[in-house]
Amino acid sequence: TDMPDTGPVHLVTGDGIGPYWLAPRLPAFQTAYPGIKLTLTVSEATPDLLNNEADIAIQFERPNRSELIGRRMGVVHYLCFATKPYLERHGHPQTLMDFHGHRCLLHESYVNQPERWANGIFLARQLMSFSLVTNSASAMIATCLEGGGIAILPSYVGASYPQLVPLDLPEVASIQFWMTYTERTRRLGRGQAVIDWLKSSLDPSDAHWFRETLIRTNVAHPPA
Repeated sequence: TDMPDTGPVHLVTGDGIGPYWLAPRLPAFQTAYPGIKLTLTVSEATPDLLNNEADIAIQFERPNRSELIGRRMGVVHYLCFATKPYLERHGHPQTLMDFHGHRCLLHESYVNQPERWANGIFLARQLMSFSLVTNSASAMIATCLEGGGIAILPSYVGASYPQLVPLDLPEVASIQFWMTYTERTRRLGRGQAVIDWLKSSLDPSDAHWFRETLIRTNVAHPPA
């Protein structure tokens, strides 16, 4: 096996892409690079890479420091999901304005890029009855799977949980995200290996969930 380097690399991601997209792909990376010890920190705060809070970040803020290398990776599309039993019991909302009669589940970090949220969503949020507001995507998904309400989740989550049905509504938001790192990290063999793995794992040409326009799919398992 070609091992360009060994040692630690610290990656920070948000609560969705890290656990639900990258983690399932980690075993293949670990097989290819057994000497790299990857620390994956889930945080909604953007780390200060210049002060060694992390080596690489996947973030929803455009990097604005000239000393950082920032690569726009794609777009995360947010949809409304629920289980079939919940929808059979409570009905299918036809528009966002129909949500006032439903239990809704919301991640408290959904505050990025407000201009990229659907028209009317902020008015609809005032009408929605949130039965759960949480900082945990896993808590949202677990509640939604048990018929606890309608959850606003990234489109790719539906590929891992086919029990969650995307509602026949327009997407709620399309949020850009970036990969950020320093030149020092790029020059390390182990840093470049992780950067290349992230590029391939998030490449919209294969990972169509991250393309500019939403592609609806019922694929049970996303391609590796």
